[in-house]
Amino acid sequence: MKSFIVRLMIGFAAYFSVIRIDNRFQVTDLLKGLIPDLWNIVTFILFILFFIWNVVVFILYCIDKKRAANNKWRISESTLFLCMILMGALGSWDGIFLIRHKSQHWNFKIIVAVALYVQLCIMFMFLRMYQLSALV
Repeated sequence: MKSFIVRLMIGFAAYFSVIRIDNRFQVTDLLKGLIPDLWNIVTFILFILFFIWNVVVFILYCIDKKRAANNKWRISESTLFLCMILMGALGSWDGIFLIRHKSQHWNFKIIVAVALYVQLCIMFMFLRMYQLSALV
């Protein structure tokens, strides 16, 4: 009975990666595979949210362009700037250069270029963190 309990405890310790070998703790293959998988899921969800948000920002530019053509109530420029700065620069870029809305305003062109550069740098750094965490 004692040997069964000892084997059970060793198996439990091995499963949760607390086996002590040469005065070092070693992580089991189970946990090595689990951490990148969770990071992969989080990264995927964040990229989907980034894509959806940029589609929403592009739709805001389309709505504002249509309302401008019909002389109706429009979306304020501060709202468009805020959406652009909050990770929506790609949708703003498409709104400015594909449907040519706010393309005559130099401040929109400059701010969207800077915001797009910063947001792409953030995304690449996030991907780089993912690549480094996959090596753990």
